[in-house]
Amino acid sequence: PGWLELLGRSSPEAGSRAWLRNEARPRLRHVLKALRTMSRRLRLLAARPASRLAMRAATARSALFLITFAVHDLTAPVLGLTLTKHRMGSEAGSFVYDYSKHGQDWVQGACSSRQRQSPIDIPFVPGAVATSEFTYSYQPIKSPFDLVNNGHTLSADLRGMGYGGVNYGDAWYDILYVNVHALSEHTFNGVHKPLELHLVHKRYDSAALLVVAIPIDVMNPPPVGGSPAPPPESVYMPPPATDPHVNGILQAILRVPPPPPMMKARVPGDNVVAPDLGSLLGRGEFFAYAGSTTAPPCAENVVWLVRKDPALASDTQARYLHDAIFAATFGNGNYRVAMPLEGRQLILMRAIRSVAPALPASDLPGVSTAAASDPDFLAKQWARDAMRVAAASLDYVRNLDHRLHTAAELSSTVLKPMPALAPPPASAPAPAPAMDAQQAAIGMAAIVAQAAKDAVRNATEAIAAQAHDAAVAAAASATDAVVERLRVRDQELTAAREAAMPSLIDAGR
Repeated sequence: PGWLELLGRSSPEAGSRAWLRNEARPRLRHVLKALRTMSRRLRLLAARPASRLAMRAATARSALFLITFAVHDLTAPVLGLTLTKHRMGSEAGSFVYDYSKHGQDWVQGACSSRQRQSPIDIPFVPGAVATSEFTYSYQPIKSPFDLVNNGHTLSADLRGMGYGGVNYGDAWYDILYVNVHALSEHTFNGVHKPLELHLVHKRYDSAALLVVAIPIDVMNPPPVGGSPAPPPESVYMPPPATDPHVNGILQAILRVPPPPPMMKARVPGDNVVAPDLGSLLGRGEFFAYAGSTTAPPCAENVVWLVRKDPALASDTQARYLHDAIFAATFGNGNYRVAMPLEGRQLILMRAIRSVAPALPASDLPGVSTAAASDPDFLAKQWARDAMRVAAASLDYVRNLDHRLHTAAELSSTVLKPMPALAPPPASAPAPAPAMDAQQAAIGMAAIVAQAAKDAVRNATEAIAAQAHDAAVAAAASATDAVVERLRVRDQELTAAREAAMPSLIDAGR
């Protein structure tokens, strides 16, 4: 009741869907906008040189941040809004958005641009032939994973589980998520499909993304807006596995009931019937184009691969997912309107399953099993490993060289001519310690030099075992230079010893 009072309960339609849509939600957006404006102003104050005012501003801004989330958390279940956080560059921003206008009112990040935005309409091109290929390699999904409902989409979280990815443009992309959209975000000759799966991948060495979009078609599409809600006491039953056109990936996602907004469910693993993401790609044809993410901040760092022909699913599978998404998005669905192509090129490519022999993941630390099975990726990884070994060898030898300098300085100090002294008493030690120190310095230098040679030789053997030809050549060149430097240092130490020997003998006398 307190929130209804704040948002205008005096309206005779208070609490109705029309009131929530036309009055409460605009008021809430105004409140959140005012909070963000105050937060920005306080951030400017907090950035000033240390002062009592800056400290108070920082404290107040933190309090406003918590208030903003409190406003959202208390009203989101009623108003259908979701506050999400995205990272833009080095700063994190918070965006409030919904699908009431399917993205036409978004202004966050690059969302207002129309130069390289997604999704797009895929035209029908009769007689089109694939002119290039990309490869993929996925492992069966046997382990449990999280199914997350963030208020915008259902997402299967596969990060860091080693289930493979896509090799596109000489770069490897690891699988992160499988997101579900209803209706489809891409249109085909202006027509939506009931569902669209987004297989979100991230490039191994940057923040660039690659999304494989799989449109899903069914025999009897569910009604737009969702089916009537089942009775609260009804027990969830997964879609029958005997239905026509059952999709293995959707069946795995629907082992548990789709969670409500801002919740997640743990999907159990299955070693017997383990779905394979590769079944969604097969040897299908895909339209490749440069685009963006389809939700704020609409970052334009995405390569899209949109399947030309839709995959199939059962009517029950489509209805379960369709109803869950429309219920979470206040009856709007989670699809953005198609963006203009703006002269971008569409390239028809064929998907090819990689058949390279798989290697154990432990052979390449930090590399997933599927990535390790790709020959191009292996070659590049070995080259990087070789360069790391070479760099470590050089660092080690530099450290040894520094110790050689120290040994040389110690040797020269010991060998420096000594002033004439009175004969020592009989109980005093003989001048032999000076000779011992000299021998120790020379011996230490020899040991260090031999250790450096051994280290360089061992590093070279390690590089030769795995490195790319170019990396081996670079490491060998660096090794020769270091060995030559050690040889010169050894000659310098020998010359210094021979030059200082007469002085040492005079000092002993």
